[in-house]
Amino acid sequence: MSEVKTYLYIEIIIITVLIAILGMVTYRRNTVWKDDLSLWRDTVTKSPAKARPHNHLGISYKNKGLIEKAIEHYQISIRLAPTYSEPYNNLGICYFEKGAVDQAISAFQKAISINYKNAEAHYNLGIAYGSKGLYEQAFMEIKKGKELSTEGKWASILGEMRSKESRHQ
Repeated sequence: MSEVKTYLYIEIIIITVLIAILGMVTYRRNTVWKDDLSLWRDTVTKSPAKARPHNHLGISYKNKGLIEKAIEHYQISIRLAPTYSEPYNNLGICYFEKGAVDQAISAFQKAISINYKNAEAHYNLGIAYGSKGLYEQAFMEIKKGKELSTEGKWASILGEMRSKESRHQ
């Protein structure tokens, strides 16, 4: 009987240690998932040679207002995957926000040359053209963006446009 009790105590100790270890691992992993920035930093650390994590880390930095860090990661993403259109569009947004409209236009055009069906890049190019007073080109690009967009995506773009307009008023 005492041998059975000994095995039972050993099993309880092993299970308790395993639960404690798994709890600590879960806790540490949850810190990575606390927000987008920490998640994408961790992903880039683990996959530094992949373009998408750098693009998403750039988005996270931009959302935090860290435009230069965002630009840095969009450029890394572009170097890693020159035919991935999203970081060009995102880079263009950052350039536009910095007032570098010609650089923004170039980035949006590159995104479109890679993926002509990128509705958001057409829309952003239209906004950039409009800011330079090129209203005919602006209208054509925004119209093209609307034509290429699905209903849900276009509603999202219009919401962003209204948000930008209200911030500038």
